[in-house]
Amino acid sequence: QELPKPASITYYLALFSESEMKKTVKQWKSNNTFLQLKPDFEWDTVKAQFLMKVSQTLRPKLIDFNDYDFSWNIPRHQASQMQLQTDDDYKFLITHALKMKEPAVNVRIEAKFAKKGKTNDSGTEHESSSNSSNSDSNMSGDAKRVKKKSKVHKKNKETTLNKDIEEKIKLLRNRWECSKTACTSGSAHCFIHRENAEHFTLSHNHLAIWVAAWQCGPEFADLEKPPNHAKFNNLHVVQASECSPLVQRCMAEHNQAVSTAPIVNFNFPPELFNAFRPPAAKVASPVRSTPAAITTDSLLPESATPGLCLTLSEFCTAYSLSDNVRQKLDDNGYTGLSTISYIRISELKDMGFKHGEIAAMKDAVRRWIASN
Repeated sequence: QELPKPASITYYLALFSESEMKKTVKQWKSNNTFLQLKPDFEWDTVKAQFLMKVSQTLRPKLIDFNDYDFSWNIPRHQASQMQLQTDDDYKFLITHALKMKEPAVNVRIEAKFAKKGKTNDSGTEHESSSNSSNSDSNMSGDAKRVKKKSKVHKKNKETTLNKDIEEKIKLLRNRWECSKTACTSGSAHCFIHRENAEHFTLSHNHLAIWVAAWQCGPEFADLEKPPNHAKFNNLHVVQASECSPLVQRCMAEHNQAVSTAPIVNFNFPPELFNAFRPPAAKVASPVRSTPAAITTDSLLPESATPGLCLTLSEFCTAYSLSDNVRQKLDDNGYTGLSTISYIRISELKDMGFKHGEIAAMKDAVRRWIASN
């Protein structure tokens, strides 16, 4: 038996102004109202009723049906949002609404966020809007491609730099590998100057400083010449003959001034100064200063001996590091432990590592050292 035709359909309207559409989706707030119309109304009549509600609620300066996007849905009958722009769309809505005992339709009305040109009688306003939006979309597409290209170029540049550093570290390790079994330093790598047979231990930190100076140019360091750095102060390499002429001249003048300056001593009786001496104050007990804790920003301790040379994937798998940690290291160009071991804690923070991920990295490096 055919259901009796209902007297009216209730339309629940959610209206979004142009100012709301400029915000992010989560910040949108709708103006809600309702409208009851007979199901046998023509589409043009329904459009006019919708526009009247838009005018009453949003109060735009000018109103045109084409300035808004209309869509609808019916809970439990038509859950997905359907557009409402033509007479056929309206007939499809009525077909679904009349299946209900008490027809109710949710209608969503959104103002189009597009800059419109000047209107005229021929209706060129909407063409201007369309062209403007197309131009904006093309410009945004070009900007995205340029931004993506710059990111790829930057990543390739960082990867190339890391590979160059890795190659130089390998060269230094191969060149200064300590083959002396009776070496007192106990390190796998030692520097031995051509004029001094004493072994100078090369730790992980020494190699990092050496490579950093080498990157600046051969005049600062190379495969045979270590850098002029505080870490290498105990190394008998930087001799007076290797210093610049200006430094040699300053050192010579200083030594000459110390050795030739006359020393004059004056003796005065102590009674002469008694009148000027203040009363003796109580001597306060000296406060013992505790030595400051020695901290280092390096992920690998300076005196530690590196473990096996693993790739990034092998390292993350062997020491149970998360995929998020592996992805961040890979995005920054770190390919294996030969470069990971030179990371500083501050660099991990710059890469976006969380505190727990930094702790996981420290634990992994500690176990890697212990496995050697």
